[in-house]
Amino acid sequence: MSDPNASQKKEVIDAVELSPIQSSSRSSSQHFANNSSSRWLWVSLSILLVLAVMVIFLLPKAVQEDISDSNQSKESLLETDIVEEVDQVPEQISTETEESSTAEIISLREQEQTKVQVEELIASLIKLEKNLESHAVKKWAAEEFMQAQEQGRIGDEFFRRRDYAGAIEPFENAIAQFQALEQLIQPTLERALERGEQALIQGDEVTATQQFELAKSIENNNVRAINGLQRASTIKELFAILRRASSFESHGQLQQAKTTYQEAVTLDPLSNEAKSSLARVESKLNDQAFEQIIATAYRALQNSQYSDARAAFNSANTLKPNSNEPTIGLNKVAEAIRQEKISNLLFEANHFAELQQWQQSAESYEKVLELNSNNQAAQQGLQVSLAKAKSLADLKIALASADQLYKDDVLEQAEDLLLRIEDLESPGSVIQQQFEKLRQLVHVASTPVAVTLESDSNTQVTVFKVARLGTFDRHQLQLRPGPYTIVGTRNGYRDVRISIQVSPENQDSIISVRCEEAI
Repeated sequence: MSDPNASQKKEVIDAVELSPIQSSSRSSSQHFANNSSSRWLWVSLSILLVLAVMVIFLLPKAVQEDISDSNQSKESLLETDIVEEVDQVPEQISTETEESSTAEIISLREQEQTKVQVEELIASLIKLEKNLESHAVKKWAAEEFMQAQEQGRIGDEFFRRRDYAGAIEPFENAIAQFQALEQLIQPTLERALERGEQALIQGDEVTATQQFELAKSIENNNVRAINGLQRASTIKELFAILRRASSFESHGQLQQAKTTYQEAVTLDPLSNEAKSSLARVESKLNDQAFEQIIATAYRALQNSQYSDARAAFNSANTLKPNSNEPTIGLNKVAEAIRQEKISNLLFEANHFAELQQWQQSAESYEKVLELNSNNQAAQQGLQVSLAKAKSLADLKIALASADQLYKDDVLEQAEDLLLRIEDLESPGSVIQQQFEKLRQLVHVASTPVAVTLESDSNTQVTVFKVARLGTFDRHQLQLRPGPYTIVGTRNGYRDVRISIQVSPENQDSIISVRCEEAI
């Protein structure tokens, strides 16, 4: 920072340097010793120099310190005042600002929410208006529709002025009126269709056309309206055909009447009068054909021509599905066929029995009982055939497992089978042959075979499932044919295990059982 007294100092110094007194003092100092008057000049010069030094160096410093103290005092006072104001004013400003800002935010938020609500109402209003216009509302409720539109225009004015709250009520009124009209679309459509169809029945082409056109404008793809317009265009021609057909029917010319009524149905497939008249004539023709077919069916049944009879009764049933006559006839055909089947099956069963094919014979008897569960011949024949068929099957199983006869349970079953077959009356040659084979195998399996065992009197010998024989030199056993396992044990020696198959062919065989391999 530059010294505020610098210029002043410079001016003083310049003044001292350029002072004529100073200049004279320099010259007079050379003659100070010789001139006494020069002493006063020298004293004056010294005083001036001291004053100059004080002015230059001491005075500015004192002034600066004075100014500094004054400034510090003022700054201190100012700072105190500012702090007090800062402590008071911001608090007031902050409170007022917060309240103002909060109110503005709430107001803006409420306004935005109201705007969103109004925009949603406008979207609903537009959707409803378009839907009503697509259903030709101006043709059946023009005044009410315009009143609702007027409410919508009022709401638009409020909306353009950004008075969203004011726009709500007219928009809601418009929506309510549109919704009420929307509820009338379907009833109005149905009423127009019903009036058009009633006009068709009365032959009123003009009214029918008007009503169906209204219905089609409400629902463009309505099938009833489209068909109604088509029917209205042919209503006069239809009534002329119906009158001609009715004349044929009244004179008994049923085939001609049917053909003419068919023309009417072709022209107008939806005409109830044409369809009902055609159905009535067809029913009369069916009655005539029905009686003829029933007579034909019974003639075929009497001649045992069951297929022809069934076909005729089925044709009659097609003509009159609700008549009992075809059903009765079909039952008679079924009974005749059933009796014929029973006779054939009994003959078949007896034939299989003669061939000793007992299973096939039993199956034939079972088929007879399926047709007539009370047929006694079939009941008795089935019982005999099943018994013989089972015996033959059991014999085959027993013979197939003859190698298992060494087992007690298998041998016992085979013996029981032999006893059961012995009780059969006239078993037949096939069963008898199988019986003899099994009896021989049972005899062999139940006859013991002599088997000799040799040992060293030190080995403990055991025949599994037979006996513990202990030690011996020689021992003879009677064993039934079959597989056996013999085990020899001796302390300090490895055990021996021997499997043998006992059969009559190895009668009196000798088997050595010794533990000879030391451990």
